[in-house]
Amino acid sequence: PDPRDLPPAKAAPATAGLAERARRIARGLCGASIDARAQAAPAAVGGGGAPGQELDSAAVSVPGELAAPLRAGNAVRRGSMPAVVGRMEDGRLLLDLRAVDPADDDLLQAAVIAAAS
Repeated sequence: PDPRDLPPAKAAPATAGLAERARRIARGLCGASIDARAQAAPAAVGGGGAPGQELDSAAVSVPGELAAPLRAGNAVRRGSMPAVVGRMEDGRLLLDLRAVDPADDDLLQAAVIAAAS
């Protein structure tokens, strides 16, 4: 396709909004008895476009043992939940919200709950 025909990329969400979203999701996960925390999480600029550059971001931190079920657990294999990929840091799985559309926050929360079940 002609690149001029492609829709414009979505703008990155505001950092302040990311932190509030992370707090809201973490509260919801804690309410489901999951050890979740909101935290600042610098994000790398992707695709090698700016090596060494970081963007301010926020993440939901969950126990590292949720990484495998979030990627390919029963709910993912059944197709009832999307696969979720984060990054490991100090034994915790960070789910960076810069890469998540705000409209998908509830689905992300549901996927973590399903992975923990």
